Amino acid sequence: MKALLRSKGLWRLVDGKEKRPTTGDKEQESWDIKQDKAAGKLMLNLMPDQRVHIRASQDDPTAAWKALATLFVQQKASTRFVAYEEFFSIRTKLDNVGTSGASCVLATATIGIRVDSKQLGCGWC
Repeated sequence: MKALLRSKGLWRLVDGKEKRPTTGDKEQESWDIKQDKAAGKLMLNLMPDQRVHIRASQDDPTAAWKALATLFVQQKASTRFVAYEEFFSIRTKLDNVGTSGASCVLATATIGIRVDSKQLGCGWC
């Protein structure tokens, strides 16, 4: 998401480094348009069931980003261990059930762990 916002020239606004100009109607209008674009990109690039987390701040991309970071950014090492435990339990389930490569990638992407396809060992990747 951060890369998408950067590629569109919107990240500095979302990050809070680019503040709304206090003077100049054209500059303020331009900033407002960028803010709307950033808010739209955030909302449209979230899964529908995740949009509820930023609905209250959907018009403020900076506040929306902070809300998402609070929910999804791992703050402690213990959460990383939980993520690895979840990954290995998914791997065990995949080994037992059998699945396609797309499901393997989806399973690892769901908890945000990057792995080499050889590490999955599901036979499909």
